[in-house]
Amino acid sequence: MPTGEYVGTQRQLAEAAGISLGSLSRLIDKMVKLQLISVTHIPGGSRILVKGYTVFTWIQESKETQKNTPSTDAAVQMAEAERNMGGRSMQDSTNLPN
Repeated sequence: MPTGEYVGTQRQLAEAAGISLGSLSRLIDKMVKLQLISVTHIPGGSRILVKGYTVFTWIQESKETQKNTPSTDAAVQMAEAERNMGGRSMQDSTNLPN
């Protein structure tokens, strides 16, 4: 499965996010209208793809970033901060708040 993609039922996604199915449905509709995600209905569920996912989660090393010069691009700053903190995927789930 590509990065930034969810494949499964919207009910499972709502449960994982801790929100109601109705709220999830409204949020998905808004994000589709804002062109933040694309949704493809597949047998047994949906394929939800976050558009531009790698822009927010990957940073290309350049002379500027190697010198630790602040960047004005918010996406670059966000990606750099997440990388410096270890990213969400590297968090120990046993240390997260309830």
